[in-house]
Amino acid sequence: MNKNVYLDTQESDKNVYELSIERIKYLYSKFDNVIISFSGGKDSMAILELTIQVARELNRLPVKTIFFDEEAISYETEKYVRETAQRKGEVDLYWFCLPIKSNNACSTKNPYWYPWSKFEKDKWVRPLPKEAITDIGIDLYSNEYSLSDITRLLFPKEIYGTVGLILGIRAEESMLRRRSVTRKEDENFIIKDKGDYYRKSIVVDNMYRCYPIYDWSTIDIWTAVKKFNWNYNKSYDILNMHGIAPRKQRVGPAFHSEAKKGLNKYKECFPELWEKMQNRVEGANTANKWGNTSIYGAQKKTIEKPANLSWEEYLLKCINELEGKKKLIVARQVNMMWKRHYKKTKDPILAVPHYNTNISWQYLVSIALLGDLKSRKIAQIQYILKGTPGYYKAKEEYFEELKKYEEAKRNGEKY
Repeated sequence: MNKNVYLDTQESDKNVYELSIERIKYLYSKFDNVIISFSGGKDSMAILELTIQVARELNRLPVKTIFFDEEAISYETEKYVRETAQRKGEVDLYWFCLPIKSNNACSTKNPYWYPWSKFEKDKWVRPLPKEAITDIGIDLYSNEYSLSDITRLLFPKEIYGTVGLILGIRAEESMLRRRSVTRKEDENFIIKDKGDYYRKSIVVDNMYRCYPIYDWSTIDIWTAVKKFNWNYNKSYDILNMHGIAPRKQRVGPAFHSEAKKGLNKYKECFPELWEKMQNRVEGANTANKWGNTSIYGAQKKTIEKPANLSWEEYLLKCINELEGKKKLIVARQVNMMWKRHYKKTKDPILAVPHYNTNISWQYLVSIALLGDLKSRKIAQIQYILKGTPGYYKAKEEYFEELKKYEEAKRNGEKY
């Protein structure tokens, strides 16, 4: 297994497996309750197996585990979760099938969908599992809670005390996830849950999100499966047979922004499931066809604005086409990046990236076109190191574009 620890500042001779065992032991000593957030994917498989090992040593079995079934998952995933739930004495699994407000990146008109909604029973992708918990004493149809909201509500302080919620988040997965484990407060794998910025009614002061395998690589995961003979989700075998690279394999619903580019793979790998998925949410068929193109922001192709609009007018148009809360969130993101640019420089924002801020009109418009609810475009922005060839090239391109901008202003034309 990998000897490197990506984000720790201290040197260590231990491998990632040994370090994760130490971290989980620490969680059991720190919190009143340790609970696993389980998805059925490879990362949650790893944290489950590691936590079972630690809990057995500490005489803390069974491991408390919550699984939110998002309906549009493969039958192989369902089978694996069921096999996990049947590990009596080791796992105490709660299988929730709830109409939780979920992101639908396939449509800007209807940016959310609700798995297991009683109003759309005829569209359900899978039959309701026999293990399903469908009532938690909260009117989910009136409140439209997200998955994070529900997780917070499940573990009130007066009953559970302090809660360490273990999640299979790894820095290798994305820049956003990397940043989630660099906001060091207690340890760099423990983040205090401060609640939802947009939903002030849910107050949380007892929950901590814990990432004990943050420094594992995909290779580490599959090495552990082989070495320790862990059971795993056989969806990955199907994905392998279709030539999908291990780092690109996803087994969760393909409607959210990270996974929609793989909708076409669902059609190939899970054809029976796809027949129902394509009618489950608005825009699924379109995203299947165009999810890997610049229409959905998958490729870094040039964004062209309408000739009759300036870049600013086009950006506002894109934001105003969003609906409800989504418009507010995206507008705040754009405004934040706008301020970030002008805090660093007085140079105008142009169609090409600025050599110091890497912000451009195209970048801001792409945030609006994607309806980026989770700030992934913001997390992915990278600054160009001064003095490098890339920096001088970007500077040259910026000043070439600046000439066009100034000429348009002189001629009274829209830029």
